[in-house]
Amino acid sequence: IPAGEPVRLLLTSTDVIHSFWIPSLAGKLDLIPGHMNVLDIKADKPGVYRGQCAEFCGAQHANMGTFIIAEPRPKFDAWLNDQLQPAGAPASGEAKAGADLFL
Repeated sequence: IPAGEPVRLLLTSTDVIHSFWIPSLAGKLDLIPGHMNVLDIKADKPGVYRGQCAEFCGAQHANMGTFIIAEPRPKFDAWLNDQLQPAGAPASGEAKAGADLFL
């Protein structure tokens, strides 16, 4: 996300109740299946902000961590531009086989 700017997240769940929580950026927000929630966040400075699902949601609950990376606007814009480019051709035989199978 761009550091120092407000960002609006649209969050939902497709399976069970989760609780989206990035302690350094915002409070917890419960995610209810089929219901769209809005969370406004702002990282005041560049950095990596760790988050975790804060609602026990199943056997893999402990693996539901996430990271929000906040960058200065020029670096964020460069990253975003890279993400908008078409994917490159598969570089390995295994990647090509996967592309042939799924695309």
